[in-house]
Amino acid sequence: MKQTFNIPEGCKIVTMEQIDNQIITTFEAEEKYIPKVGDCVKLIAGIKVFFGIIREIDKDVLRFYVFFESGKICDKFFGSWRIGIVACTETKITPKELQAEFNKTGYEYDFETNTARKLRWKPKEGEKYYLMYADGHISFFHNTLGCVDNALISLGNCFKTEEEAEKFRDYIKKYNPDEE
Repeated sequence: MKQTFNIPEGCKIVTMEQIDNQIITTFEAEEKYIPKVGDCVKLIAGIKVFFGIIREIDKDVLRFYVFFESGKICDKFFGSWRIGIVACTETKITPKELQAEFNKTGYEYDFETNTARKLRWKPKEGEKYYLMYADGHISFFHNTLGCVDNALISLGNCFKTEEEAEKFRDYIKKYNPDEE
């Protein structure tokens, strides 16, 4: 016995099951996500992947707070995208999922201020790090997770390499020249 039927447009799942002498066919409709202001979203357009938080919807254009594309923060942390472009899919994600995506790119997202900032490197226990003393001298410690280590890390006076610490010292000197 052969049975032919049309699958309705927008149908995501077709289930066929036999119950006694009957074949039951069930069609489950695909739920279309409708973007809303404040949603965390993932957009896929061709081979590019975009992430952000929708701040405004103007006709068919989405505008984002902090927005990044394929692992790179976009300029000025804003972007816009047209809804319904061919081969573009919008998917709602959780704030936790968005934060995880930002972290993969080396950034952290602040949901209160809608800004992204570069994650600071933090040494693991026992790992060597460099710091700058008040006189500009560069030295190193091994992270013992003590209060001095934690204070240096939280103040941003903790660098993975001696070169990074020297760049920081040069930056500080640029804005605080020695008095003559």
